[in-house]
Parts: sequence; C-alpha cells; structure tokens
Amino acid sequence: VSASIDAPALTVRGENVTVDLTGVTIEGGEPLADPDGYTGTGVLIDGGRNVTIRGGAIRGYKVAVRGQRSPRLHITGLDASYNWKARLYSGLEKESLVDWMSYHNNEKDEWLRYGAAIYLSECDEAEIDNSRVVQGQNGLMVTRSARLRIWNNTFSWLSSIGLGMYRTTDSLVM
Repeated sequence: VSASIDAPALTVRGENVTVDLTGVTIEGGEPLADPDGYTGTGVLIDGGRNVTIRGGAIRGYKVAVRGQRSPRLHITGLDASYNWKARLYSGLEKESLVDWMSYHNNEKDEWLRYGAAIYLSECDEAEIDNSRVVQGQNGLMVTRSARLRIWNNTFSWLSSIGLGMYRTTDSLVM
C-alpha cells in the first residue's frame, strides 16, 4: 500500500516498454474500505516514451495510473475502477457546499487533490482505449497534452468528471 501520491506501487520509465497486466490486480487499499481513505498511486509512468500499459485492474488508490512527461503513452484494456472518491455530504433534502469542487485551474496539477483513475500530464500523442472506470471520483484527467486519441472507453458512475481536459489540444474523443 502506497501512502503518498509520489510513492507509486510500480514505476515505469524508458522507451518502447510494454507492461502486460492481463490477469493482474494491483490493490492499494482494502476493497470494502471507505473510498475517501484511499491514498497513493498505483502505476506511475515517468519520462517514458512509447510505453504501453495493457490489461489488468488497479483499484484502491487516490490515482490509479499517472503518466507524466511520457509521449506516445498507450493505455489499453485497463480496469481502473473503485478508486478514490470524496465523501459527499449533499442529500435529497439539501445540497452541501462542502461537495463543490473547482476544476478551473490546473497549472500546478491541482486536480490531483481530487484523485483520478487515470491522470496524464505532458503526454502528447497518448492513446487510451478499451478501458473501464466506474465508481470513483474522476475517470480520465488530462493536462498540458496534445494529439490524444481517446476511444471505446467506459467512464461512468463517477461522482465528478468522466473526462477532464486542461490545456489539451488537437485531440480525438470517440
């Protein structure tokens, strides 16, 4: 179990690397624990190029997969469901202002405080396909990236954002 978002369970660096997680589940926290208690990062791709993460399940983390400064990152067939989500205080009777989140600024990766199944920063030409994220707070969050291809994914039953982009251009979402 990783206690810090900066201390991942698995770190990937290098060029032309494929990590095949087919049949593997990486658990960061107890499956029946309150999801607002999850911490850490499951997989960090840091400074890689042409890295592929294929298959597997990553759950119980604040951030399941974080890619930074890794052009041509390819995430395919991943299940990053059941990760961090804040405890909500709103109900049918009344909305709580505590539940409000601000996604207006992300110059210093402020969005990380809200967790994400997949968080990409400076990952030009990344491709995310055939992946699934349910029952978390945020699905795929992307910042300072260009020319992404995002297709055939399921980002649903999330308490905040399915797909968030900040300073991201020339991308295709299908």
